[in-house]
Amino acid sequence: TARIEEIVPNPDQPRTYFDAEALLKLKESLRRRQQQPITVIPFRDRKRPKVRWMINDGERRWRAAKAAGLKELWIVVDDVSHGAELHTASFAANWNRAGHTHAETAQAIARELAAGKSYEEIGGLVGKSDAWARLEHSLLKLDAELLAAMDPPTPKERRLPIKVAQAL
Repeated sequence: TARIEEIVPNPDQPRTYFDAEALLKLKESLRRRQQQPITVIPFRDRKRPKVRWMINDGERRWRAAKAAGLKELWIVVDDVSHGAELHTASFAANWNRAGHTHAETAQAIARELAAGKSYEEIGGLVGKSDAWARLEHSLLKLDAELLAAMDPPTPKERRLPIKVAQAL
């Protein structure tokens, strides 16, 4: 275990949207028992000497645990390094949990492409096809307002459907 104040989120993690209602449910669950550890890597920053770990997988659990007032979290230390390897590990680990927004997915795919991965490799990371990776990545061609309209916090009834976005 580690004290919550010893852990910081990864500023470069693919997920940027955290559904408030889902975090409340997770908070209540964590008050009873943490079912799964968060994965961390060693972290050193002279400006924050009390911080020992950076999250690789589990920021939603960390946020919910903080909201629940927990003092410690069950952690597992990973051996991935920083940079592209850390992003790949975080993207793959988080994919099948609470869904990424289309914008987060498209941006993560762009980052993996920039790191030298193919569409086929990216699709394989998350159990999808290369066609899926190409399609999601193509959403970055949309105007920023249209891309934002596909995802929360835009209310469901006003979201731009994926098929319409792909046609644009």
